[in-house]
Order: sequence, then structure tokens, then C-alpha cells
Amino acid sequence: MTDLSGAGPLWQFISASGTSPPSAVERAELTRRLMLELGELKPTYREVITLAIFDALPMRVVAERMRTTRPAASMLLIRAVQTLRRSMDRPSEAE
Repeated sequence: MTDLSGAGPLWQFISASGTSPPSAVERAELTRRLMLELGELKPTYREVITLAIFDALPMRVVAERMRTTRPAASMLLIRAVQTLRRSMDRPSEAE
């Protein structure tokens, strides 16, 4: 049997278990829009999302860096994510 490891992405595409070109484009557009909407958030919301989600820091560390309590940082993260979700639910200007 031949080694298919070099043909992995093509094999995944053919077998429909991988990412298709249209879904890759859709994912890239969603990521672009998410980053734009993230940039529109208040600075504290951007900071808490960056620290907790992108940097994957424990909430205790997030709270220390933001000079607040852990419960306050957790609530801030919840509010930031809710705000970001609402902005993502609105139609974009391109739509």
C-alpha cells in the first residue's frame, strides 16, 4: 500500500472529512469579522477577552493583571463575550 501521508489535505478533501475551499473562505471571513468586532469593543472588554481566551490565562491571573477580583474579572469576561456575540449576530456592512 502506498503512503498517503503527503496527500493528507487532498485525501481529507476528497473524503469530505476535511475543510473544503468554500468553508475555509467562510472561516477566514468569520475570523476577519470577529477581529474587527473585537476591535470595536471597550478597551476593558478587549483586554479581558485577550487575556482569558487568546492568552488562555487562568481567571486568577487575569484578575491580577486587570487589578480586580477574580469574581469581577469573571463577570467582565461574561459581559464582554455577550457583547461580542450580539455584535456578531448583527448583519455586517458587507451583507
